[in-house]
Amino acid sequence: MLIKDGQKMKLTIPTDTPSLKNSKQIFRTRSGRPFITSSNRSKEWRIYAVALLRQQAKGRSVERYPVSLTITFFRSTRRRFDLDNAMSSCADALVDAGIIEDDNMNYVNKITAAYGGVDKLNPRAEIFIED
Repeated sequence: MLIKDGQKMKLTIPTDTPSLKNSKQIFRTRSGRPFITSSNRSKEWRIYAVALLRQQAKGRSVERYPVSLTITFFRSTRRRFDLDNAMSSCADALVDAGIIEDDNMNYVNKITAAYGGVDKLNPRAEIFIED
């Protein structure tokens, strides 16, 4: 089990979190039919984030639901970004890493997203999971 009753688990993704919803590209098949896919940067971030989360969790996962997530974003610049899209990227990475089973309301009943400010040397997303 990743967390026990009343405990918090802290995970960190040490990079700026992209907004995966806004990082789409449109391509065309050989027949000319359009299709949408995530940008290479978004795909690379997702692979990186999932690997780091798995490493930090050390094979453990949440067994007791629902949980609440608190995610604080520290960015490398003052460039604007959407908290809700960045939060969604982190929640999806937690699911892909196998730390939480799903990010719907049956598994996560509260999500708090906050902007922690600019940290040029250590941009990151700090994720707290609590029972």
